[in-house]
Amino acid sequence: MGMHSGEAVLSGDDGYVGFAIHQAARVGDIGHGGQVLLSSTTARLVEHDLPAEVQMRDLGPTRVPDFEQPERLYQLAIPGLPDRFPPLGIRRGRIDPAASPLTTGPPLLERESDLATIRSVVNLALEGSGRLLACV
Repeated sequence: MGMHSGEAVLSGDDGYVGFAIHQAARVGDIGHGGQVLLSSTTARLVEHDLPAEVQMRDLGPTRVPDFEQPERLYQLAIPGLPDRFPPLGIRRGRIDPAASPLTTGPPLLERESDLATIRSVVNLALEGSGRLLACV
């Protein structure tokens, strides 16, 4: 579960909408099943109101999709629930690229032949079985 606090508006049948809703989902996405994560904004709001038996652990700055800068995340340790998890962003033995620092590669300028190859592979995949293998 990921928690983040920010502005949202009630939008008819859609429920609440706003960028903070997406950010909360991204915080949850990099965690593991059973893990409760809080953004620094939410942690500051609740740090003095948690039940005495609930501990808040600082997990440090983490790259979270849709956040401009690395976000300091916190994990709640709740009695009766698991509280030890693999590092954030590791899924099925692979590192989630969103949790890794961004790198810069060669620009896509003057790479028309590469782009044409990518387009043709995508088109073939969409015409065929509908399966697509992405290689970077």
